[in-house]
Amino acid sequence: MSSAGKRSAKVTADEIRAAHPLAAARLVRYERIDSIWIESPFVPTHRACLYRPTYGRRGQPEQQEYVHLSAPQEGSCVAYGVVPAESDTPVIQEPRYAVDGRGRWQALWTALTVDAEPVELVSRRKPRTDDGQVPGHVYLIQAGGRGGPVKIGYSANVSRRIRELQTANAAPLKLLAVLPGTFADEHAFHARFARYRAQAEWFSPAPEVLEAFGVSSG
Repeated sequence: MSSAGKRSAKVTADEIRAAHPLAAARLVRYERIDSIWIESPFVPTHRACLYRPTYGRRGQPEQQEYVHLSAPQEGSCVAYGVVPAESDTPVIQEPRYAVDGRGRWQALWTALTVDAEPVELVSRRKPRTDDGQVPGHVYLIQAGGRGGPVKIGYSANVSRRIRELQTANAAPLKLLAVLPGTFADEHAFHARFARYRAQAEWFSPAPEVLEAFGVSSG
């Protein structure tokens, strides 16, 4: 069923943990970009309520799940949704829901019908390092294949950032490496490799730059 036009309900991390007890310890989701695993905090976009097919009045849902719905891939109108990862080991998460261009939901793992509503996670204070920085990842991406310039950047959501950068770049971008870090760490890398700077956050792929991220220069 469509969730279009519904106002977002407020939810807390504790409510998500209650609905997903196997993922309660660490609410995360995993993505694999090129050959790099990215772990991101699980931020739900919808609450899926599952019902037995019926022609009468609906009662209480048999199950509720919190879903992160990604944007459709280029050339497709279908979006897919995942629930929090149940493993501490990065694994490819199979989507549990599909949503078509008209906002109609389908559960991919059960014959139960789905009614979904948009939700907004009640923000608690973001975790910070001792010096007040928001932890995320410092990433290294390369444009145009081997020998192309590399970008050193910081983001709390690397996969989304790469999609944004690819939209603005004609050359294909490849994620080479990610390191846990902060905005300050990004600036430290920029200062360290200033002599290799091509423009703004883009650098020549010198061996010293690549090896700092654990990437072979051979």
